Amino acid sequence: MSQLTIGLKFTPVEFFRDIGSGMEFEVRSPTGRTWIGAVLSFVIAGELFYEVRQNKPAELFKTSFTDAELIPWIVVFAMVALVCTAWLVILYVKPGRLRLDLAGSSIRRSRPQFFRTHVFEAPASEWKIHVVFFSEEQHDRGIFKRIEILGPGIAEVLLLTDIAHPEELVLAIEQMGPNLGKLDIEIEQ
Repeated sequence: MSQLTIGLKFTPVEFFRDIGSGMEFEVRSPTGRTWIGAVLSFVIAGELFYEVRQNKPAELFKTSFTDAELIPWIVVFAMVALVCTAWLVILYVKPGRLRLDLAGSSIRRSRPQFFRTHVFEAPASEWKIHVVFFSEEQHDRGIFKRIEILGPGIAEVLLLTDIAHPEELVLAIEQMGPNLGKLDIEIEQ
């Protein structure tokens, strides 16, 4: 006898038992700006280092520079590349979390901010959530276009790729709906 499952992790009985005690979801942080900073800094530092290694004076933007003028810039861009790379590792190793606690009727969002974690927690009645789906079929499957979260001190947009188990998050949000300050579900046509 086959058993209906929600997502890949839970059977319906397990899911609703877990939501009673609260569910926690990993939320991947956006890494685009950090990737751009790391790559651009690395490329610029490499280009400047290449110019310093040449036997002739470095020429950038039709202006000649001595090696002594370029070396501090190489160090600066190399340090920026190193910091951005470390920040990328932190973002991938320690993702943020979104906890929906139906029993305690509260929401907690934690996200990495540089080398510490910022936590936003409040009763569910102080949070507003707007969920946008591509179609009715996608709504039935729990696949959303975006989730806009507005709470005390935080305004955030989550995309489908930010959540490991989006179907479970949608079910948890819909279960928590009556306790929320406002829950809007929009289906695009």
